[in-house]
Amino acid sequence: MNNIGNSGGVDLSDLTRIDATPDEVGAFALADGDFLFNTRNSRELVGKTCVFRTFSADPVLYNNNILRATFIDEFSPDFLDYWFRSPRGRAELEKLKSNTTNVCAIYQGKLSTLPCVVPPLAEQHRIVAKVDELMALCDALKARIAAAQTTQLQLADAIVEQAVA
Repeated sequence: MNNIGNSGGVDLSDLTRIDATPDEVGAFALADGDFLFNTRNSRELVGKTCVFRTFSADPVLYNNNILRATFIDEFSPDFLDYWFRSPRGRAELEKLKSNTTNVCAIYQGKLSTLPCVVPPLAEQHRIVAKVDELMALCDALKARIAAAQTTQLQLADAIVEQAVA
């Protein structure tokens, strides 16, 4: 559950290795395109989602704090991932959260009542492609801003050095 990013995606750089029986691997191994939903966590982290992408031949298993969903062909897991992470999706998830002392949860029964308008598959793919394009643009802009800030600091240091010299 800690490998699902707060803004989507999955970070597999820090995995816990376990001994699993063949039956456990068969039941809990993730497949490319599986939609993952964090059912239990702190209030701000419950409801994190991602689409798992295979990265090696070694199986990756999920734990009991994760709901794995495999969709029929009419649903894009990437579209639903973006929807769950959208302001509207987050607001809908917020209504489903229930707390105990230290843990917040959204379970499958409540999740199945969540209203979500899903357009035809071709439109889902178009939306995902557009969001991916815009996210790449945002990443490029962030990189340019960071580079400009570095240049600005270097220029300020050079000016101070010249003024002191």
